Amino acid sequence: MLKALLQGKPFGHPLHPALVHFPIGLFVLSLVLDLASYVWDNSTSLIRGSFYAMVTGFGVGLLTVLAGLADRSDLRLDHPARKTVNLHMTLNLIAMGLYGVNLFLRIRQIDLNTTPWIVLLLSLSGWG
Repeated sequence: MLKALLQGKPFGHPLHPALVHFPIGLFVLSLVLDLASYVWDNSTSLIRGSFYAMVTGFGVGLLTVLAGLADRSDLRLDHPARKTVNLHMTLNLIAMGLYGVNLFLRIRQIDLNTTPWIVLLLSLSGWG
């Protein structure tokens, strides 16, 4: 039942491809807001917006990972696409890990006026 839901069978469309747009868009928005905090002074609202965009992107990203794992579980071990799927999964899990560390570092720095460099570098790395 849960696997069928994660695969999107009740909706008649795979769930993973429908979800991937949200974390990508929210992580890009977070990066844009971080970069904007260097342009405008007293940009606490930009830092907060970036944090909340990243939190939402990370939450939807976790759901997207689960949906992707459900799709991967039906792929035969000898299927030619298995190598590509595993590379895709590995790169995206690394990106999610970078954003997870980024969020952990941001929790206590949400009221700053400018994004700290280490957090900005993690955002750029995760986005890359």
